Amino acid sequence: MLPFVFIDASKLGPFSPFGLCMMVAFFAGNALTAWRAKKVGLDERLFSEFLVACLAGGFYGGHWIDLIFYHPEELLAHPWKLLFFWYGLSSTGAFVGALGAAAVWKYYDFTRAGLRVRVTRRESPIPLLPYADVNMAVGAIPFAIGRLGCALVHDHPGRFTRPGHPFALQWPLDENDGVHHVFGPLHVVTGGSTTRFDLGLIECMALTVIAVVMASLWKKRFRPGVLTAIACGLYGTARFFFDTLRVQEGPDAELRYLGLTFAQYWSVAVVALGVYLAVRARRLAVAEAPGGPPLPRGEP
Repeated sequence: MLPFVFIDASKLGPFSPFGLCMMVAFFAGNALTAWRAKKVGLDERLFSEFLVACLAGGFYGGHWIDLIFYHPEELLAHPWKLLFFWYGLSSTGAFVGALGAAAVWKYYDFTRAGLRVRVTRRESPIPLLPYADVNMAVGAIPFAIGRLGCALVHDHPGRFTRPGHPFALQWPLDENDGVHHVFGPLHVVTGGSTTRFDLGLIECMALTVIAVVMASLWKKRFRPGVLTAIACGLYGTARFFFDTLRVQEGPDAELRYLGLTFAQYWSVAVVALGVYLAVRARRLAVAEAPGGPPLPRGEP
């Protein structure tokens, strides 16, 4: 079993453990994607626009999905919350929003003119896969840092399980439960009365493994879309399984639709996208070989 670790937020001044991790994740993500984009030779201006579109779409998509599929009662009571993304975010919804924003950016150019934004349709749509590959090649690193923040505040408690499970935490019932080992603001609690999964921690560990796998591929050359296919397959499969560890009843339970969470349906779609991109890359490789069939039309 793993110890229950948390940080005493009162020792961090105006900051919170989650907020600090998200801030580090944001700057690390920007630095890594900029480095990777330059490394593979993408246009700096276009990639910057692409990243801004994905971030904007991710924030609002994550918020809208969170309200609509996870907290519909909040949406019905306070529909105006749709306008303000800080009232809750869903990581799966952020991916949906980023994908939608990227699809719009592919066809439309947004140019600032003072306080106004001019929208024009591009003469030639921009292929998305080289840009998506950059994000997917390094994206697991900032994502893991963000999930570390979730693990430190334990905002994704999972099911209770048997004592001794290697990936479960010794979960205390209250602040007086267990033995506290204090290292400054860091508290390590052992001997908690219950044993429970922490989905934030489990996903953080999985994302660390995915980040190592993706980093091992940085020096290899792939057809556009292959890195995205690999990342989709790895994360989508893992995320579907992790949601089977969620609480199914009580205040910590998430809404289910025909027995599955929204994230599980999303995971199936992500894996399907990965399979499609992998098959497409294979077909292109065969088509470009001497005597191969005609190339498929269009470029995502």
